[in-house]
Amino acid sequence: MPDCSQTSIERIALGWDAPPQARAAEWLVERFGDDLEGVLVAQPGARGGRLLREHLARMLGPRWRPPQFVTAGQLSDVLLGLEGHGATRTVRTLAWVEALRGLDPHDLRRIVARAPQPDEHSAWLRLAEEVRGLFGEVAAEGIGFDAIARGEALPAEAAGELARWKALARAQERMARALESEGLVDPHFARLAAIEAGKVNVPRAVVLIGVVESTGLLRRALDLVDCPKTALLLAPDELRDCFDDHGSLLPRKWIERGTSIGADDWRVVQGPDDQARATVEAIAGWDARYAAEDVTIGLCDAEVAPYLKRRLAAVGVRARDAAGLPIARTAPALLLEAVADYFDGRRFSAFAALVRHPDLEARLRADRPDLEAISLLDAYQPEHLPAVGNGEWFGHHAARLAELAKSVHVLLGELDTPVMRPLSGWADATRELLDRVYGTRTLRDDVEEDRRLAGSLRAIAGALDEIDALPTSLELTGGPSVMLSLLSRMIANLAVPSAAAAPGVPTIEVLGWLELAQDDAPAVVVTGFNDGKVPESVRGDAFLPDSLRRSLGLIDDDRRLARDLYASELLAHSRDTCVFLTGRKSLAGDPLVPSRILFHCADDRLLDRVTRFIEGARSPEAPAEPENARRELPRKAEGETVGRISVTGFKHYLSSPYAFYLQRVLRLETGDDRARELDPMGFGSLAHEALEEWGRDERARD
Repeated sequence: MPDCSQTSIERIALGWDAPPQARAAEWLVERFGDDLEGVLVAQPGARGGRLLREHLARMLGPRWRPPQFVTAGQLSDVLLGLEGHGATRTVRTLAWVEALRGLDPHDLRRIVARAPQPDEHSAWLRLAEEVRGLFGEVAAEGIGFDAIARGEALPAEAAGELARWKALARAQERMARALESEGLVDPHFARLAAIEAGKVNVPRAVVLIGVVESTGLLRRALDLVDCPKTALLLAPDELRDCFDDHGSLLPRKWIERGTSIGADDWRVVQGPDDQARATVEAIAGWDARYAAEDVTIGLCDAEVAPYLKRRLAAVGVRARDAAGLPIARTAPALLLEAVADYFDGRRFSAFAALVRHPDLEARLRADRPDLEAISLLDAYQPEHLPAVGNGEWFGHHAARLAELAKSVHVLLGELDTPVMRPLSGWADATRELLDRVYGTRTLRDDVEEDRRLAGSLRAIAGALDEIDALPTSLELTGGPSVMLSLLSRMIANLAVPSAAAAPGVPTIEVLGWLELAQDDAPAVVVTGFNDGKVPESVRGDAFLPDSLRRSLGLIDDDRRLARDLYASELLAHSRDTCVFLTGRKSLAGDPLVPSRILFHCADDRLLDRVTRFIEGARSPEAPAEPENARRELPRKAEGETVGRISVTGFKHYLSSPYAFYLQRVLRLETGDDRARELDPMGFGSLAHEALEEWGRDERARD
């Protein structure tokens, strides 16, 4: 074992001819035996740590002493001796709001072209989030706005931006003072202070597994720790010079390499559903060589996800999204979003959208089944084209609409109060709304819909508790929409974990691109392998253009490309089989292009690849869905006989027999609230009634 006095990092190439976790587990057992207590093991993501733990447990049995598994993002905080009480992300955002609002107007204009008005709380939150994220990104490299403002890291072409960075540095000072007044510290400051003071926690050993990207802060923390440190390179020994001393990628080395993705590994199809179909066909083509748990699907384009789940479900396989369901897409979060949208101007369209929320509409229907709220709104809107909801109602629907508005007001409770108060003052009213809508439901853990609802409500409850505990000096004062806007931001990155695989149900894991390389499945299908997804397309950054990113050591276009080139090489070499799928069109029909990684090949192969993309999608039409994927469409119990049919009707029937049945036999009409102007009949009725009223007016006769 290396001497504990060493400060350099030992680099060991494990190769890439086998899945990474099994190979890493073998190395750890060889180095440490069954006693890994006190060893820090870091991987790019948490999934790699879970898989590695399973491998080690199987190899070592029940008496082994596990190491501490962390992600690369957590490693610096574990190594550094941080002091002070760290402020939460929400509190830091509010501190930035306070700091930016207190700037001199000239400084504020240097940061943003149009400063929000004092009462535009949501705009201040958006600006504060952007600046907080910017500070976090540069602080991860061990620098602050003040260092950039001194011109230490600005390239010559960015010298004109010096005034902006000085303004940001002054905002940084104000933010730090705002936190300090509450006895808090920004964790980024705490990390920088620990680095400068040399305060570190020294573990027994540090092992980096496939950590090919590291921030400047992490590098400095690793250099300070005086213990055995090893970077396990998931690549063959002859590629050792493609990694730096910390085990990170050297971008130019990887960009200059050719791809190992062969012509037989790449398939081109049309749209998202075609990618899903091609995925199922690829798996079927393996002739049951792999069980479902030995297959992983990479999801580089979210548009493919619903089609993928449907296609796999049709053949009896569950697609389990490892990322879970974003809280923002759950029913309670969408309800609060609809409430906030309604409060922001009380537009009729927003009122109708709120009433249409399935859970609120169900609550209304339970209380007043006679109202038929959605049909009522659909009938009223095209007749009157109202701009404002919950105001003055007209016509023969007025009385029922007033009752509907009153019922909605009762459900919203104290939230529907036009007053200003500290944001924490709206938390209880939000809890009461959720209780009125969801409180009577009995939730079961074994019902997926109930499990997701419970997870969403727990996450929202946690965010409301945090709002309750906000420091008084940093708390905004506003209406309920401001609090709901903040709440929405707090839960934006949270998710309800997907249910574990059930016994007897074939389940395939679906992973994002960045998690895929750390997985251990021997068979992989990568969907959405298009440029803009791999590598990810990053729009121009007003604060950090690519040249400044490169100067500051931040991730730039070259590093993104090198990272994804490496990941694709690791997949291609370490799996038994790996298929890459590229679509030619998005869901909206927009043209797509293949990932540029596919064209990192010899010049004499470029034309073949371009031709393959252009011609490769000319495949036969998709086969009919399996019998078990079809469903019976609803129809009336008593059938009606059609005696005669026009030529137009027959054309309609050939186009869609079911649509013909609904429209021509049952004579159903579409009802909605999307009209933006009166139809001819409505305009005629309006003109007729206006003339009638005018004719009855005695003053008009005179």
